[in-house]
Amino acid sequence: MPHELLEAIVKGTVEDIVTVIDQGCDLRALPGHGLLQAICRNPIGPYEIAPGRTIMAPNKRYRLEVLRCLLEHGADPNAITLAEACLRGDADIIKLLLDHGANANDRVAIDRILERLPRSTGARHVDWLKKLQLLLHAGAPTDVAGLSAVTKEHPWVGH
Repeated sequence: MPHELLEAIVKGTVEDIVTVIDQGCDLRALPGHGLLQAICRNPIGPYEIAPGRTIMAPNKRYRLEVLRCLLEHGADPNAITLAEACLRGDADIIKLLLDHGANANDRVAIDRILERLPRSTGARHVDWLKKLQLLLHAGAPTDVAGLSAVTKEHPWVGH
């Protein structure tokens, strides 16, 4: 059953994933690489082009729907570290994991964000800052080297 679930996560639709779960797959046993596959999956998914007319097309939001489905059906949000999720996913992914109980006390996640901030620009820079804000609001450690400089430069992150 785990093979069918991983296949559905990588290539299937949310309905395919639910079908495998309904056949008795226990998502509490889903290894971290299963959630990682959901976070990293090719963002091809159903996209409604007109009422009642759906095509498979690039759709980044669909990646979030796949992860939401897994979490709502019992996948452990701590099966993957937030540090790994921060590297692979955007701020919406981090918010979803935190909303489903991921442990924000991940010093490595904060360190990784602070390492990448100076090298990022534009939208990617804003995404790293949003991830940092989400972690801080969820109770991440604040005694991390370099954090005060970032919150001084971007005060909204700490609020």
